[in-house]
Amino acid sequence: MVELKYVKKRKRKKLAAIISALATLGISVFVIVAFLGRFVGTFTVALDTGSVKLSLAEKHSFEDSTSYIKFDSLPPFDLTTFVNLPAASVLDNEETPYLAGSKTDSNNHEVLKFFKTTFFVRNSGDATASYELKVNITKDDPGIVKIDGYFREVRLSSILRVMVYENDNDDNHNYTVYAQKRTLTDYPTVGEDDNVELREYTSFDKEETLRRYGNDLPYYAEMFESDYCIATRPVANFVPGDVKRYTIVVWLEGEDHDASGTPPTGGNLKLGVTINAYEN
Repeated sequence: MVELKYVKKRKRKKLAAIISALATLGISVFVIVAFLGRFVGTFTVALDTGSVKLSLAEKHSFEDSTSYIKFDSLPPFDLTTFVNLPAASVLDNEETPYLAGSKTDSNNHEVLKFFKTTFFVRNSGDATASYELKVNITKDDPGIVKIDGYFREVRLSSILRVMVYENDNDDNHNYTVYAQKRTLTDYPTVGEDDNVELREYTSFDKEETLRRYGNDLPYYAEMFESDYCIATRPVANFVPGDVKRYTIVVWLEGEDHDASGTPPTGGNLKLGVTINAYEN
């Protein structure tokens, strides 16, 4: 098991973000672009509407309805693990701040164990809409990490975990965790029916998860759809007045074999979350 508290500060990754928004042919586009890399900066959210009228807010009341959300001065990223995250009712909560994962390390430096953002999308128009939420990788520069005494080139996406909550009300906290799929040479395991399991572990391997937590935690994360698309979440028949709550949690999984106690030095990862909406 990785002793995360001993990860050196110089090897920690920093989180920054920029935003872009566009609208063509009546398509509404909602974009989050996040960087996990060597740069300190901001995390921003923007909403641009076309023929479908959608509203964006950080509160369910929509008293703060806006087209632009910005998070400044994020501390450097540190490794953590899925089982150390707060409960779903805490993560998937508009009252939980985006810096809830901020901690002080043994050197009295502020670090970020995870980043989360909760936001709401409402159909504020008169037309029923449909949309797709996509989580994409738009940049993935490799870094270097020492594993078993050897230096290896590793991409941050190989230890990345993205958890997406999508719910209609405060009583539900349904989520899915996504991770990069394994290749046939990257520690494959035999799954059910003697098939090779290409899904990555959410955190600990299946046997360790069963030993510690029984069946209360997912053994495997869902695989990224491709090298550049993490997940697609479609929503159909989004009628006027409908509201969806989303929480996106991003962390670097310290129990991943490729983590080896530290994130890859020099890696740079860029994520994008888009919502493409249109009239039914």
